[in-house]
Amino acid sequence: MNITEQILGDRTVKLLLQGLLDRDGAQVAGPRLARAAADNDTTVVDLKGVPAVGAAGLRVLVETAMSADRNRTRVVAVNTPEAARRVMYTTGLDDIVDIADDDHTGFPDAA
Repeated sequence: MNITEQILGDRTVKLLLQGLLDRDGAQVAGPRLARAAADNDTTVVDLKGVPAVGAAGLRVLVETAMSADRNRTRVVAVNTPEAARRVMYTTGLDDIVDIADDDHTGFPDAA
């Protein structure tokens, strides 16, 4: 799992994930997502480079979103693979993680 960070604006950050968001990928992504969500008002998680999201990856997204919700901040998943998107909708994860079609939706300088 490789993660590239891009500052989009005042207290808004985008993390571009590349690689499998499985158990091993979640171990790398979890701390980075948690830190980003704690330090910013909006954390955009770009899953364009993630071919598959496993249970551990979904858990990391849930934990990050729940932490952000407690801190009154926001986590947004963009470019989410269709299979992961279906699981997020089915499990209700979309109630705590905003899911945008692409990274040009509602974010300053997100391109």
